[in-house]
Amino acid sequence: SRISLGEAEFLWLDGSERNYQRYSLKRETQSFPVRKAVVRIGTAAHCEVMLSNPELPPVIGAIDFTTSTPVYRHLDISAPVRVDGGEASTGLSVELSSGSTIELRPGIHLRLEARET
Repeated sequence: SRISLGEAEFLWLDGSERNYQRYSLKRETQSFPVRKAVVRIGTAAHCEVMLSNPELPPVIGAIDFTTSTPVYRHLDISAPVRVDGGEASTGLSVELSSGSTIELRPGIHLRLEARET
């Protein structure tokens, strides 16, 4: 729940956020801390992982941390991606683990890693 009071916003945290906040996504030297239960990946301004690459669509996929096992959901109709070497077609979901690699296009990789506490 969100409660707004003037300029302040109060967010109710129930402890479930620890499930996703312990992860980060890494690409080469970039690191993207995970701050939401569902993280969108793409080139659009509303994506939590915004990659400036003209080969990628506005939203290529999303990682869902609402269950105990993170899941990548592929949303790009123009091409499949590879998750840990296996193909993920549009609409399919693939379970991830710490160390999983998502190849969005040849040469464009994201890696899910457990954050050091």
